[in-house]
Amino acid sequence: DVRRYLCSLPARKPMPLAALYPDASAAALELLGLLLVLEPSARTSATEALAHGYFAELADDPDGDEPSPVAPFTFDFEEERLSTATLKQLVAAEMRHPAEEQQQCEGEEEQAPSPKLPLQSPLQSLSSQQQQQRTQHEKAEVARTAGWFPMLIRQGSSSDPVPLSASFR
Repeated sequence: DVRRYLCSLPARKPMPLAALYPDASAAALELLGLLLVLEPSARTSATEALAHGYFAELADDPDGDEPSPVAPFTFDFEEERLSTATLKQLVAAEMRHPAEEQQQCEGEEEQAPSPKLPLQSPLQSLSSQQQQQRTQHEKAEVARTAGWFPMLIRQGSSSDPVPLSASFR
């Protein structure tokens, strides 16, 4: 339908590409003209376009200084068979709350000498107070939900998973 519509339009003289793109090089304008031909059989192919003079400086390096391709990535780890106990440990480790990790990091920071910090503006001080409150809230949330995951593990077996909604009743 679109093709019929375009063919039904009256022929008109194309606008010169140099007027539309005054800063473009002559080679770029020539290539653009070859690519913007409406009739596919008359349009230049991708191979011909890449061989055009506009891309001459990007052609293969005769000295062979091209970078080597990156080795393909394999996903062999996804096919590894894991026991139910190992899977439970991995899921539990992945579900660890960020507040617990922050506690571990804070313990490491206390051992290292800390540099003197510059004075904080009232706005920065307020922000750090809000961060401390948020951390305390996260710790309380971890304590409140700590028993849920083991309960989920105990309810199901490896063959019949328990829906999450069933464990929170």
